[in-house]
Amino acid sequence: MSGARYDREKIEAKWQRAWARARLFEARAKPGTKKWFSTVPYPYMSGYQHLGFGIAFLRAEFQSRYRRMAGYNVLHPQAFHCTGLPISGAARRVAQGDRLQLDILRKMGVRERDLKKFADPLHWIEVFPPATIEDLKALGAAVDWRRSFITTDLNPPYDAFVKWQFRRLREGGYVRIGKHPVIWCPLDLAPIQDHDRLEGEGETPAEFTLLKFPIGDKALVAATIRPETVFGQTNLWVDPEVSYVEARVGTETWILNESAVAKLREQGRSVEEVGRVKGSELLRSEVIAPGINKVIPILPAKFIDQARGTGIVTSVPSDAPDDYVALRELQRDDATMARYGLDAARVRAISPLPIIRTPGFGPLPGVEIVERLGIQNSSEREALTRAKEEVYRSGFYGGVMNENCGPFAGMRVEVAKDEVKRQLHENGQADVLWEPSGEVICRCTTRAIVKIVEDQWFLAYGDPEWKARTHRALDGITLYPEAVRKQFHHTIDWLNDWPCTHHKGLGTKLPWDDHWVIESLSDSTVYMAYYTIAHALQGGTLRSQVPWAQRLDDEFFDYVFRGIGDAQAIAKRVRTTKATVEGLRREFEYWYPLDLRHTGKDLVQNHMTFCVFNHVALFPESQWPKGLGVVGYVALGGRKMSKSRGNVWYLRDAMKAFGADLVRIGLAYAGDGLDDPSFDTDFVESIQGRLQDWHRFATSRARTRTKTLPIDRWFMSAINRAIQCSSKSRRKSSRRSRRTSRKRFGRGGRGGGSCPRRPTRRQSQRRSTSPRRPPSDTSAPRSTTRGRS
Repeated sequence: MSGARYDREKIEAKWQRAWARARLFEARAKPGTKKWFSTVPYPYMSGYQHLGFGIAFLRAEFQSRYRRMAGYNVLHPQAFHCTGLPISGAARRVAQGDRLQLDILRKMGVRERDLKKFADPLHWIEVFPPATIEDLKALGAAVDWRRSFITTDLNPPYDAFVKWQFRRLREGGYVRIGKHPVIWCPLDLAPIQDHDRLEGEGETPAEFTLLKFPIGDKALVAATIRPETVFGQTNLWVDPEVSYVEARVGTETWILNESAVAKLREQGRSVEEVGRVKGSELLRSEVIAPGINKVIPILPAKFIDQARGTGIVTSVPSDAPDDYVALRELQRDDATMARYGLDAARVRAISPLPIIRTPGFGPLPGVEIVERLGIQNSSEREALTRAKEEVYRSGFYGGVMNENCGPFAGMRVEVAKDEVKRQLHENGQADVLWEPSGEVICRCTTRAIVKIVEDQWFLAYGDPEWKARTHRALDGITLYPEAVRKQFHHTIDWLNDWPCTHHKGLGTKLPWDDHWVIESLSDSTVYMAYYTIAHALQGGTLRSQVPWAQRLDDEFFDYVFRGIGDAQAIAKRVRTTKATVEGLRREFEYWYPLDLRHTGKDLVQNHMTFCVFNHVALFPESQWPKGLGVVGYVALGGRKMSKSRGNVWYLRDAMKAFGADLVRIGLAYAGDGLDDPSFDTDFVESIQGRLQDWHRFATSRARTRTKTLPIDRWFMSAINRAIQCSSKSRRKSSRRSRRTSRKRFGRGGRGGGSCPRRPTRRQSQRRSTSPRRPPSDTSAPRSTTRGRS
């Protein structure tokens, strides 16, 4: 007899209700019982959550479910991030009628009549945290929802927790005040960290060397990150169509573009505009090149990025592919040389000068790579960028200065760079300009600059002793996959002082100076500790209404998290019971340390590494994290999913198409490790039929028997072997986490035959008759290789 019809909506809802009634995922400390505490970073509440969050969340949730079945007492909570500029910036764009922002909300399904409500930042917080809970519950998330909360001062107990954290960090010397360059939004008038950016996560302030090229009583100024290449200068490039500024800087008059003038002012320089000069008027003139003190001509160029540097570029065609291609184009362009009255013979006589012996290249790397890649003109920007990066990387890390580089001959390039820069400054031939290390776009869509900020509060991640302890902590952490360890160590080395406050946006005010708001990557580093007691503080609501939890102070958190103080006195002060305070201390001691924190690989360079730094600063070694995991990000159309860009497939839409079980299976199958995963809709459609067949088989009536047959023993053996292989893979992963080489999980089992492998794409290829795809404007690409997009 055929089994019951598979009604996924009815079946999924049935079991989700059953879990809720049984309070299956509500965790309590059970001394003497092995525990598992797993989290993912709380998602930002600037919209509905998409498949990218789904895969990071489920990787941790799968582990939590497995541990629960293996007999562990499991805590898996989930909260929601509302701190920072993104929500307030998006609300402002709605108020301004920004078409892109309004279209993003429309694609989320927001009704036209409700769009105006999103001009209020608080409306975002009212809408998206509950919606995310709804979506995750529909996904079948095994979460203790009693511990959920939102950030910012809208939630007093969490606000008090962050203030405690920062007071203790300051007391330990980890939060300092000073004068530092920061990535800055000229529109928001605030430092912008990674979570506040539309583009440019991981980019930091970079020091450019300003080279001065005297021309009469003035100097043209060009910016470079490669001062060691001054020995190969052949000419200076200007854009003939640009109106350059003649500006008084100190006692000198510089010629540079308007953008550079504005940036210098933001960096504390006194700059007075005294005149203007068209780029074309500078042609046919000569300047004295710094470092080599030789006369070189000024030539026209169109490839100069006027938003970066000074709008003037010194030409080193031997090692800069852009310069070589532009020079070659000009030498062949009689019309342009005639238009600007250039001496064609002199221009054609310019040739690259060898200055660096670069491994894998001849004497002129910039020329060689252009010829190798077949680059024909300056419009081939992608190829030129790739060529520039390869030459720079090879030359900087492996190159040696040539014999014609004066006192720096024979010196390694990475050493010569600072030595040449120092000499140029000593000779008065150079200055400093700060730029972002790469393009940074604020979520308000404004291009960011670097500003020198005084009296700015920083987390001192550049402190050598703090770095050393963090490296040691990382050595004791199991990483999933192990291959990411090198990136973590590199990030620890690379990080410098981090601006942790700004004057705008939502969040927690700095406890000793409420003119500042703590930024979103700095209030989210150790809140896993808050999860262990959140069930009592939140009372089951995102914005706590628990009376005594509104009165928490530093002494409360000192006792709960550090065991310092008198529980009776603390209980009396916050107006709760001694038993409650002591119970929360026991909860924290039971659940900590964190067993697994899992997220996307892009957070290694900030949040995940910050998590380790701050645990080292605030907690004893026995409470440092035990495991960290990362996964690649799901891409659509070759681009990372981003709510602020609108190129997403939301979890709620994917579940409407496939249901929770198939979305979970699809994301489980999407790929592992650091490769960017692909949600393979063909695979999901093929599994849909199998799931229906399995349900039909499981619910059909069949004849039964009591006698044990050989097939029964085989079946039990297969089941036990699968369990054994899963357990063995987990244990091997933990043991091998510090080894440099790893074998693939599940290649073979001991005594029970080989472990089963996942089906190949060909084996699982079974098309559905009614394919379900993402919306056409955000269409998910059909994957051709499992685990890649």
